[in-house]
Amino acid sequence: MCLKIGTEDMLDHKWHNRPECAEVLAKYNEWSIDTEILLNDSEFDDILDSIDRIETQIRERDVRDSPKRPKTEKT
Repeated sequence: MCLKIGTEDMLDHKWHNRPECAEVLAKYNEWSIDTEILLNDSEFDDILDSIDRIETQIRERDVRDSPKRPKTEKT
């Protein structure tokens, strides 16, 4: 929520109401993900694999449970 408010503040038409660059960057740093942590995290790949398996199961279920569409004739 704070990040959204910060970006909305940046769009304020009155320049004196806009946050300074340092304030924007500080908010960004609070909410950004450090890629070095992800690259060195031993559990990260396992988590991604788990998410991929779950998404695959959902897609397969949706395809299996979707109603069959009747074929239409081309004229």
